Amino acid sequence: SVNAAVVNSDLHAAGINTLKVGDTFFDNTNEYRIVGYNHKARKYPVQIMRLSDSSRRKAPVSFVQHWLKDPKNFKKVGG
Repeated sequence: SVNAAVVNSDLHAAGINTLKVGDTFFDNTNEYRIVGYNHKARKYPVQIMRLSDSSRRKAPVSFVQHWLKDPKNFKKVGG
């Protein structure tokens, strides 16, 4: 959709190049899905959802980038 394309370009501009809206990633204990990006939120622009309880959260770009350093911590939509 058009919204997803805009959010994906915002994520790319923020330095998250490997993930798009709908992709999931893992930290040590939880799995998260990227659901959006708020370019007006300076500190916590990435909108994520914890899949275990469907709680929506906001996160800094550095949180996502930290867990993306290892490819086993993320998976693409449909793959």
